[in-house]
Amino acid sequence: MKDVVIAVLLGMLIWFGSVIVRLENYRYASFVGMCSQHVDLVQRDRCLQSKETRTSPFWHLAYALGFL
Repeated sequence: MKDVVIAVLLGMLIWFGSVIVRLENYRYASFVGMCSQHVDLVQRDRCLQSKETRTSPFWHLAYALGFL
């Protein structure tokens, strides 16, 4: 039973980490101004989701968690 709990918690940790990375990438792309402010919101959202702002997901995680 203990192994199942550990596996579930590890899976949740990986899932939360991937969500944090995605949100930090979106936030930083918006902050830097990678997408035009003059397009409609749907196009801007798609643009921000498609941008890659840092070289590695680990950098996003470190910035989002306040390590850097």
